[in-house]
Amino acid sequence: MKTIERATARGWSRENIGHHTVRGNTVSHCEQAGIVGSLGAVFSTVSGNEIHDIHVRQLFSGEEMAGIKFHAAIDMEISNNYIHHNSRGIWLDWMAQGVIVSNNLFHDNSGDDGLVEVDHGPFIFANNVFLSKTSQIIMSQGGAYVHNLFGGLISVTQYDGRQTPFMKAHSCEVAGYHDNPSGDMRFYNNMFVQGGDLSQYNVSRLPMHLNGNVFLKGATSCSQEKWPLVKPDFDAAAHVIEQNNVPMLAMTSDRNWAIERTRLLVTTELLGNAMISDLPFYTRTGPHCAPIKTIWANHATPQIHFPVRSKTLREPLRGFRSEACAPDRGLKIGV
Repeated sequence: MKTIERATARGWSRENIGHHTVRGNTVSHCEQAGIVGSLGAVFSTVSGNEIHDIHVRQLFSGEEMAGIKFHAAIDMEISNNYIHHNSRGIWLDWMAQGVIVSNNLFHDNSGDDGLVEVDHGPFIFANNVFLSKTSQIIMSQGGAYVHNLFGGLISVTQYDGRQTPFMKAHSCEVAGYHDNPSGDMRFYNNMFVQGGDLSQYNVSRLPMHLNGNVFLKGATSCSQEKWPLVKPDFDAAAHVIEQNNVPMLAMTSDRNWAIERTRLLVTTELLGNAMISDLPFYTRTGPHCAPIKTIWANHATPQIHFPVRSKTLREPLRGFRSEACAPDRGLKIGV
């Protein structure tokens, strides 16, 4: 906490710090982190980068090892990145609030595709593809996972007693501190394939919000979801191939899933407020934040809402434009 106090005394604020753009780079073969920041990345955009072979030789140890590692990912956009063959994909460590992680491709990360550690939210993961053996390690609450493709385990820490900060809305000013019980997470309209596993949320300390998720062969649902669509014999065979240095997602799906369950359009109203910070889920548009009108995938209507595109996919993912879980022409969040 002294770190925050020192930073604030030296002018750490929305007006003075952050607002960086990191776009269109290839970052590889670093033995600690690929793109990293502590407090200084607030209100920034990291988009369209390829990040690979980070911390794979294990030459160092410590707490900053990942393709992307941020403390205080406040009102950030992390989008359209290709993150693969790292020890960990992305690590959002305390004060991840107002961040949107969208349209990223993760695969072959040896530890996990993402860790959210002692964050109170709100934060959003939307339209990402997670194909490593562990999709997420969640030691936080106050998050929303919407229209993602999960091919690995969702690992849940039921309780972490550390008292960590949450902020005032769109600000670097601390509003309070809280411990980290499990739950208060939203999983809407996701697809779980192969080893995708949401069962560690069968038990949680705070309420869960789950609807519209699809579980295919090899995937495990969460008992707290009342009406998941479970197809244990359907093998999506989701995997990434490269042609001419362009990553492509190959998988199969079935358009009939769109009519077998009624799915909800995901909006600020549906997501509600993160319990601990008591703040709503907003999207970032440039320097501004606005309510989410919709997060939606292909073939979306208010009553027939499809979690993924409904045919065999063999789509180029460079710059990450996959339509596997993404809406038409990328993430479509209304403002």
